[in-house]
Amino acid sequence: MSQSGHLYEAFGAWYVRYRENNGKQVAHRLASKKDYPRKSEVKDLQREFMTQVNRTADVPGAGSTVGEFVEGVYFANIEKRLDPSTVSGYKKAWQKHLAHHLADRRVRDVRSVDIQQIIDAIAEQTTLTKTTYKWLKVCMSAIFSEAVRSGLILANPVRSILTPKGKRKR
Repeated sequence: MSQSGHLYEAFGAWYVRYRENNGKQVAHRLASKKDYPRKSEVKDLQREFMTQVNRTADVPGAGSTVGEFVEGVYFANIEKRLDPSTVSGYKKAWQKHLAHHLADRRVRDVRSVDIQQIIDAIAEQTTLTKTTYKWLKVCMSAIFSEAVRSGLILANPVRSILTPKGKRKR
């Protein structure tokens, strides 16, 4: 059954409320009221978001968080096809740098702007080498490529992000 969601304004932002497969009602923030002052202006964002929700409604795990997906699906799949050292590197990157930024977000809700904000936040909090930033981008890209293959999202949101310069190796 296709949903259109209920569009409403609260706390200076526009939200859409809808039901997940399990019947639980949830709300998703679409945009700030400052950026979209009129309800009619945010209708396209609502339609776009609800199209994604409806497209993944029949896919098992479509409402899962990135953390649930990584721990339950992604790591199990890469352990079957990658060398143990590579898997170890992905797990370390996830646990040390990415989990606390991504784990609670829904896979289907993550956008390129979110990934860029995460990599920028990591750059503000830590001083890593350019190679490490590139590795984090590779790790995130691999996670979301698996989500594409699983049918949870249509496109990898990591493709277009820029990595920080980072410090130089000596």
